[in-house]
Amino acid sequence: MRVPLHTRSLFLDAEPAEGHVRFQIAGEYDAHDLERMVFAMLEEVVRHGCDRAYIDITLISGELPDFDRYTLAEVFARQWGAKRRAAIQVDTARQRVNRLFENVAVNRSAQVRVGDQPDELLAWLMRD
Repeated sequence: MRVPLHTRSLFLDAEPAEGHVRFQIAGEYDAHDLERMVFAMLEEVVRHGCDRAYIDITLISGELPDFDRYTLAEVFARQWGAKRRAAIQVDTARQRVNRLFENVAVNRSAQVRVGDQPDELLAWLMRD
């Protein structure tokens, strides 16, 4: 289901799954759009009575600058807090992967894992 957001170039789809909500973000990278999606995904997770999210960003085109990774991680950690958990899937063939987002968020007590292996990410997400 498409989450209705007024964004410039990114689209957010959400689907409840067993014990979590799955999100797919697609389109051309835009920092403003992605920051809005941090809030929208949190609302969806809360609405579904979950505290876990699987976020697939493999369909985002364009580069995420390190400064944006840093600021988005701060926003994410502040909003999602330590109670909720998110696994973020990236595509290493299309996206430059580093641990900056994950490290910044985790250092601010968020539970986040970034990677390219869906099975490993889901296992981490659902682990008690």
